[in-house]
Amino acid sequence: MPGAMDHIPPWPHDLEILPHKNFVVMDLSYNKIREIHHFPEIPVFNLDISHNELRLVKKEAFVAVSIYLHMLDLSDNKLDADSLEKDCFKGGMDIQGKFDLFIIHLSLA
Repeated sequence: MPGAMDHIPPWPHDLEILPHKNFVVMDLSYNKIREIHHFPEIPVFNLDISHNELRLVKKEAFVAVSIYLHMLDLSDNKLDADSLEKDCFKGGMDIQGKFDLFIIHLSLA
């Protein structure tokens, strides 16, 4: 697929997105993303990384987006139990001192 990504690039810091005011719906589906090490800190509410070649999600991969993220779609990838490192869905600390990643819907199938 021409122009498909094989990794998630850093978020451009010159974009002005104010936390809690603008939420992003991000569709990274149908690329060639193989690994997620650390998702960039952006206020993404709905994240679709389905239909890629994802084989590895590293520890605390989504910690930077954990206070925003409510829907994460990892379906139709090459993930299995060994692909998900311990605490890969662990969240960061929010304003109320919570540390868990809050996801309403997670699809791995």
